[in-house]
Amino acid sequence: MQKNGIEVIPNVRWGKEETYDFCFDGIPRGGTVAMGTNGCMSNNILRYYFKKGLKELISRIAPETIIVYGTMPKNIFEEYLEKISFINIPHWKQILCKARRCD
Repeated sequence: MQKNGIEVIPNVRWGKEETYDFCFDGIPRGGTVAMGTNGCMSNNILRYYFKKGLKELISRIAPETIIVYGTMPKNIFEEYLEKISFINIPHWKQILCKARRCD
């Protein structure tokens, strides 16, 4: 698609620290990246690794914009909100819950 002039937004995903050496390869610095938080927020261990990987992504890639599919907990994203433009696309469960006014 890139060869045909279509802008491609890379989706970024990481695991523990040992994945950092390859999971950010090929992603241009300073552009837009996408990521999902689904499955990464269900317990404190997963949140810890997500937050640590987000910090590494920002350090290595310095994205201008991050598209986030899913929840954006303040305790994870708050320190970056003034430095990076975030676009949040809620997960379908969040949309359904909001429509039903559940908490």
